[in-house]
Amino acid sequence: MMDKEKDNVKRQEFMMAFGRNLKRLRQERGWTQEHLSIIVQIDDKYVHDLETGKKCASSWLAKKLAVAFEVTMDELTATVTGEAPKTL
Repeated sequence: MMDKEKDNVKRQEFMMAFGRNLKRLRQERGWTQEHLSIIVQIDDKYVHDLETGKKCASSWLAKKLAVAFEVTMDELTATVTGEAPKTL
């Protein structure tokens, strides 16, 4: 596999892990996508796209989400192995 393809796979894996973490944190708090979207001031459709790995959050938005959930960025971006990604 070429480097560009590997990078795309890693990016997609990261986006999916981020989305799973986002959904888990939201559901643990009993929040709807709409409620979260109001807290961080984004469209609820965008929350859905983040949770399903269709969109990737900017660092600014990831920080806002971490603050809203009162978690670290590492916790929010942890992969399925439990480690924060080193690079994309």
